Amino acid sequence: MEGPPEGGAALPSQEQASLEARMAVTFINSDPCEKYELGSKAIGQGGMGTIYLGTDRQRPHLSVAVKKLALSKTTDLPALQNEIAMMRTSAHPNVVEYKESFMFQRCLWVAMEYMDGGSLTNLLQVAIFFSGWRLLALMGCPVFFDKTPWPHRGVNSHQR
Repeated sequence: MEGPPEGGAALPSQEQASLEARMAVTFINSDPCEKYELGSKAIGQGGMGTIYLGTDRQRPHLSVAVKKLALSKTTDLPALQNEIAMMRTSAHPNVVEYKESFMFQRCLWVAMEYMDGGSLTNLLQVAIFFSGWRLLALMGCPVFFDKTPWPHRGVNSHQR
């Protein structure tokens, strides 16, 4: 049996860490529209919920994305709490910032930093579409043009 790491306490088990993370997640039991002014039109739709663009009523210059998830008897609330706990602890400039969560009218509302430019899925689809030779062609890469049999705008003097 392994003991604690040298100079420190034993790490918690995965189950214990998950339980502690869920316990740390708190939901505000009020209407999120009291804090955020939400647009009437959804800016995104996923398998779990709908996302609305909102602004903080105290700081109107601050835009937020608010995800509304309808809860049912089959909703895995501990899994949602784990996800929110991960969002709370993921502080990095390249990760969307978690703001807070509300439990209101049998819905879970998760407020997070608004990132302009569409969903990650859409960005990945664009990246995949423009991968490889399409991206090189779009950038006007001369190496690409010199090695392809397809016609293109730039005609070099050695191509006869």
